[in-house]
Amino acid sequence: MDTEVNLTDDQKTQEYFDKYVPKYGQYRFKFMTAFLNEHAKPGESLIDVGCGTGKTLKLVKGSTPIKHLAGLDVSASSLRATSEATGCETEHGSILDQNFVDSRDSKYDYAVLGAVLHHVIEKNRAECNTSARLTIANSLRLVRPGGYLFIMEPTFEPRFMIWLVFWLKKMVGPFVPGRLHVGPEWINIGHPIVSYYSERQLADMVNPQNTEIVQHYVHGRGSKLAFLKLANIGYILKRPVS
Repeated sequence: MDTEVNLTDDQKTQEYFDKYVPKYGQYRFKFMTAFLNEHAKPGESLIDVGCGTGKTLKLVKGSTPIKHLAGLDVSASSLRATSEATGCETEHGSILDQNFVDSRDSKYDYAVLGAVLHHVIEKNRAECNTSARLTIANSLRLVRPGGYLFIMEPTFEPRFMIWLVFWLKKMVGPFVPGRLHVGPEWINIGHPIVSYYSERQLADMVNPQNTEIVQHYVHGRGSKLAFLKLANIGYILKRPVS
């Protein structure tokens, strides 16, 4: 049965994700499917935090032993698409909602954070970083002790450029109808405001979580543009048993 809870996210964020669903290449999740195929046991469960329209859940369902799946998102329309595409349970809420997390503590064997952290937006970069850390911590709480969290996040260098992208979008975005592309689709002015991180910043977020880093995966490190270098980073974290 689908579950709906009160949302703490601002209305503008919900409206954006109702209208636009970012699409990420599934090749970035090979480290996750390989791990699940090696370690997953019958009857285990997985939740995709920020599931969008269910592409990652569909990948897990079709290529791993995990069949008990759920999707969590702030967008009701995305969850409807997820349910139609996968038949999975859906949870309408925010990973930053402590009441939501408290009510579902330790429910799943696995959780996924796929390209979610840079969409956790606050007033400034420091507050974005704090909320991104909370997103990781709360996602870990959704899995049982001894369970696993998969993180996939695109990172960029140099850091001053991703700082500039954040503030450019923050200041100009409200005055731009829709999205104004200034290069490839992912380089644009307007919504969404994004707060990308460097490899080092992502590592700093992951390390203080007081948990075991089972695997660190890097895919596609290289240059997308002359002034930006991209690396898709994957982490597998294990929640402590005690």
